[in-house]
Amino acid sequence: MFMITRESIFYINLRQAFLMSPLYASRLSSRTVLFTSVPSDYMNVSKLRMVLGPSVRNIWLATDTKDLDDLVEERDKTAMKLEGAETKLCKLANAAKLKTLKGKGDHAGLEEEHAGMVDEGPDAQSGSVASRWLTPKQRPTHKLKPLIGKKVDTINWSRSHLAELIPKVDAEQHKHRNGQAKMLNSVFVEFATLAEAQASYQSLTHHQALHMSPRFAGINPADVIWSNLRVRWWERVIRQFVTIAAVVATIIFWSIPVAFVGSISNVDKLVQTPGLEWLSFLNSLPTFLEGIVTGLLPVVLLALLMALLPIFLRLMAKIGGDPTNSQVELTVQNYYFWFQVVQVFLVSTLSSAASSAVGAILQNPTSITSLLSNALPKASNYFISYIILQGLGVVAGLLVGLAGLIIGLILGKLLDTTPRKMYKRWTALAGLSWGTVFPIYTNLLVIGKLS
Repeated sequence: MFMITRESIFYINLRQAFLMSPLYASRLSSRTVLFTSVPSDYMNVSKLRMVLGPSVRNIWLATDTKDLDDLVEERDKTAMKLEGAETKLCKLANAAKLKTLKGKGDHAGLEEEHAGMVDEGPDAQSGSVASRWLTPKQRPTHKLKPLIGKKVDTINWSRSHLAELIPKVDAEQHKHRNGQAKMLNSVFVEFATLAEAQASYQSLTHHQALHMSPRFAGINPADVIWSNLRVRWWERVIRQFVTIAAVVATIIFWSIPVAFVGSISNVDKLVQTPGLEWLSFLNSLPTFLEGIVTGLLPVVLLALLMALLPIFLRLMAKIGGDPTNSQVELTVQNYYFWFQVVQVFLVSTLSSAASSAVGAILQNPTSITSLLSNALPKASNYFISYIILQGLGVVAGLLVGLAGLIIGLILGKLLDTTPRKMYKRWTALAGLSWGTVFPIYTNLLVIGKLS
């Protein structure tokens, strides 16, 4: 407890020193506070200035950008498609040109290329060079709909489609700039200094509960989940109640699909289970197929189940109304911690189904100490191995970044077909999903404390 207290004080001092550093304090995002669940009568710039004080520098009222987001997404997708097609056309033309010049000889090829530049001019050479080396059928094409769609020339279609989309995007942006779009119940407020922004962030802004809250400071625009800015206070309460109930049910009953996946490895006992007699056909499978079903399939299904859990928890956090990705990770961290405690600690320790273990504890909460005291000594070897694996193997894997290394070196060469994609691959760092990293090690503390 002394060490935790000492480290907490050190962390607080370090955090405050970082927040007050000139580099961070001068940033626009550090001086901006996001207020959510703002009442409709407060969605007024003059009234907000009166409520928040004279230190307010700018106020941005959030608007419903769903239509604009769809248009921008389609525009960017079309632009990337055009860029990829142009790059592919350049590669094909260059390959065909080199092949032709190699067949005719370097000297003849250079004379022909020089003659082409003289006849057509430099601009014509750079614009229509592909047509000199490729036939129209070799140009990049795609179907407007998968399988059944009409096949069109990708470059020509993308250019004409962009000519239609860009004016629509400009018109939609004009509506938002001039206040003609639908207002949401969230506002971004920029303050003159970091201290005033933090004072407003930590102060009670509205006299009614759950109004103009929760508040968020130091957020990046790319971190905002814009679709959740419209959530009202009563809607957020309902959403959180539903999502928490879904997560609790998942935590309690997650052992059922895990137990079923594990039981696949023992087909003989599985087909004897009442209601599962229809799986008896597994006994008649060839030897190699039975080996795959009982050996490889459970491992793959278990890995798939564990991979789906973080996706489900993040989906629940977003449905719950969290307006930023950082807040989503904090919510996932809480959800995943309780999952680790119940499934990894309690179920593994008590060696029973999750529902029965949690049910016994809920019926008699004081019995948890006796249950754990009887079960923990028997599971000590398991937890020692688990702590060694997580503390050495998993941490080493995170430091090495094996998944990112494979994606960057192998998949990058296959998927990065344009200079822009290559540039993004080498300049954009892939972040860790902290919401599912920290709970694993927090659970180790729980295991060590209760052991």
